[in-house]
Amino acid sequence: MKKIVIGTLGLILNYSAVAQAKEIHLSAEAVMTMPKAKAQKGLLFVGKSGTRFDYSQQGRKFARIEMPAKGIARILFLDEKKYLEFTMPAVNSSSVGHVAQPCQPSANLECKKLGDEVFNKMKVESWTVLPKGAPKAISILWDKTRKMMISQVLPNGVKIVNRLIGKEKYENLDVERWETAFNTPDGKTQKGSMIYAPALEVAVVEKQPNGMVKELHNFKLTEPKQSLFEIPAGFKKISQPSSTGSIKK
Repeated sequence: MKKIVIGTLGLILNYSAVAQAKEIHLSAEAVMTMPKAKAQKGLLFVGKSGTRFDYSQQGRKFARIEMPAKGIARILFLDEKKYLEFTMPAVNSSSVGHVAQPCQPSANLECKKLGDEVFNKMKVESWTVLPKGAPKAISILWDKTRKMMISQVLPNGVKIVNRLIGKEKYENLDVERWETAFNTPDGKTQKGSMIYAPALEVAVVEKQPNGMVKELHNFKLTEPKQSLFEIPAGFKKISQPSSTGSIKK
């Protein structure tokens, strides 16, 4: 299932800050709910500079900014007027969107494309992903058009399959409804669902078998203000905190 990733609260659905050919600009309200728990909410901004996610946690306000072209990520502590800055993999592009392939090879990760095939009448790419030291690789079937996983088999034998159900509307967006099946080696199956917006290349709704729901609402398909990705005046840079809730001064 696509990750967009929804961010620090699981609320940045699937906009990890990586390059693609088409630029996508938007702002939206992000909501994550769990059974018998208070909904967590935030604001997501996606622009040519990167992504920003504003949220509250334990009564404090934060913003997480990722700028892939510069290889920089920041966490703003909005109440304290402080910020933390660290490096992230740099991408030689100002575009922001989703990954063009399911993994990137590195010293700690073997990532191989095995070939092309057809799965459930869809053209997909077959990949294997092997973390360093892992006894067995993860098998992935990848839809390069949607930039999402159609199927993956984990080392423990769990198989996750996304199946296209049909097309519909979601807040004036043309979207696709998908069913996700989580199949375990003992023959048990749990199901979730996803609403995917092809124009935005993102899952706008994800429902997990455990009852977790991640949603994006009230889209504005315009370029966010550049100031949202800059360090606000008067903010002081701090050292790495021991946790999100404490700051080393």
